[in-house]
Amino acid sequence: MGVDKQTNLIEMRTLLSIILTVVFSLSVLAQKEGSVFSFAGKVYLGTEKGEDVKISLFDNNKKISSYKTAKNAKFIIDVERNKHYTIQFEKKGYITKRLIIDTYVNERDAMGVKTFKFDVELFKEEKGKNYAILDFPIAIIEFNHISKEFSYNQKYTKSMLDVQDDVLTGKRINIAAN
Repeated sequence: MGVDKQTNLIEMRTLLSIILTVVFSLSVLAQKEGSVFSFAGKVYLGTEKGEDVKISLFDNNKKISSYKTAKNAKFIIDVERNKHYTIQFEKKGYITKRLIIDTYVNERDAMGVKTFKFDVELFKEEKGKNYAILDFPIAIIEFNHISKEFSYNQKYTKSMLDVQDDVLTGKRINIAAN
């Protein structure tokens, strides 16, 4: 074998190695891109920004992380695909809110999903009121396979917002179990 043929063979092997490395890297990045989703927003205490609100993330009722909001009241939560999560927002003197995030998305639809943005408002607790019914999640966020993005489960979320309004306005009175 001549020197030119040997050089060509080495160049072809090097080129093939580079191509395989790039293809492998792109496939790894593509898998990672569709495996984590972001949810972001702000927390409000009434009309004020919610500083020092504790945000906890639960995976199957096991707390996996928590932190407190800063002065800007912003939060961002990254979660894995194909799980159910509960996010809890709490601050002393305010009614705790929870919501469910359902991240079950097929692999093809998971690519390029945008951050779901939402705000949370916590209301002050009033003495003598029973807020037990509001222990249920206020909303369910799930993937819409038609629009290819996350959205609220409209039926559930509307019913819980109506319950919340009834409790806050005194239209619904919860009787505590003895």
